[in-house]
Amino acid sequence: MYQRMKKINAVLGLLTIALLIAHSGYNVFCYLTMYYNPVLKQVFSLPLMIAVCLHAFLGMSMVFLNRDSGDLRVYSEYNKETILQRISAALILPILFIHIKTFALMSSSAEAGSRLPVILLIFLEILFFGIVFTHISISFSRALVTLGLLSDIDKKRRLDKFMYIFCALLFAICVIAIVRTQLFMFIK
Repeated sequence: MYQRMKKINAVLGLLTIALLIAHSGYNVFCYLTMYYNPVLKQVFSLPLMIAVCLHAFLGMSMVFLNRDSGDLRVYSEYNKETILQRISAALILPILFIHIKTFALMSSSAEAGSRLPVILLIFLEILFFGIVFTHISISFSRALVTLGLLSDIDKKRRLDKFMYIFCALLFAICVIAIVRTQLFMFIK
């Protein structure tokens, strides 16, 4: 049962990555062109939210079913990537709820003339993007291994390096586009 859950979660993880890339691409486009369509925003956001929630629920269930969540000594058996993967996963959800409300929070702070909350939210957005893209860069090849699509250790290492570079590039694009526009829109 645990292995089946692990495979289902790997598929959900890969689906979430694809949906996140589409969501990020649309948002970067919106921020760079100042074009916003609320219907398209929902088209790119809702499927991602459903996939994230399912992936997170299943991932947390597996950690608790595997009974390795309560004893921190168990983590010494894992490598650093597994620890970083779990920490990043645990940090994504709490910050995600703020990320969803960021635009409204920035808007109301700017209307009130408060710059500090806007700046703090921008830093929180940067942190959020860093955590998400760290989680993806670590998790992508692991999902392929879980699904039996990747077994060669050298190919896994090359794919990991590619994903680190790819995620760093996506991180940079998102941060530049969104922070630039948020500063333009909310800091005067």
